[in-house]
Amino acid sequence: MGLKPFIYLLFFLSVAPPDEPSKTHPVTIPAQVVENMFYAHAVTKDGVELNFYTDSGGGPAQIWRSAADQLRLTTTKVHVDGKDWEQVKLPAFLPGKGIPLPLSSDGKFIVTSNENSMASPGDDVSGMLGRNWFADRVWT
Repeated sequence: MGLKPFIYLLFFLSVAPPDEPSKTHPVTIPAQVVENMFYAHAVTKDGVELNFYTDSGGGPAQIWRSAADQLRLTTTKVHVDGKDWEQVKLPAFLPGKGIPLPLSSDGKFIVTSNENSMASPGDDVSGMLGRNWFADRVWT
């Protein structure tokens, strides 16, 4: 049988999915700047549009309760920074219309209400991409 099938397997396992960044595969994130704030715009495979404001010094990656409910995401409990929270895994995105998941927290987002947010980014915002979303990556 030889090493050839094994080498092919290693190659395919080492290639990042299309919307996951790697050192050799940068990913463009659909984004816009509005009044000095960066917003990442994503579209799920079901066509639901999500807008996340970004705050590299903010809390963990968050999705508002209203967006999580609209997407019918299943929540799990987690204890973070001395508090009990619910967290969710985001659904799959359309190719080229997604955002990478945080490298920490198993790629999950904390579910919160926008009233708990320190910023008032607007009514069409689905959540915030915070410090754990920015961590351990290079953004240009």
